[in-house]
Amino acid sequence: GFKNNITADTSKIRKFSLDTASRYFLSSHPYIGSYVTRGILLLRQRFGAEYCTLENLEREGLLTSEATSALRHYIIEK
Repeated sequence: GFKNNITADTSKIRKFSLDTASRYFLSSHPYIGSYVTRGILLLRQRFGAEYCTLENLEREGLLTSEATSALRHYIIEK
């Protein structure tokens, strides 16, 4: 019954960049976790930080399309 009375202020979301976020920050994010963090760090090492986009993470099989959609609210995209 109270669902219609709840609002969320999306301007308060703390956004971050996949190419500069620390291992600790990434692994503690609820939509990323330690497995995806390892993948992000390997991609940074192999292809450079600029390769770490949501589309590339999904293409590489690290993220599902649902996780990619959810993370769009948190990522600073170039």
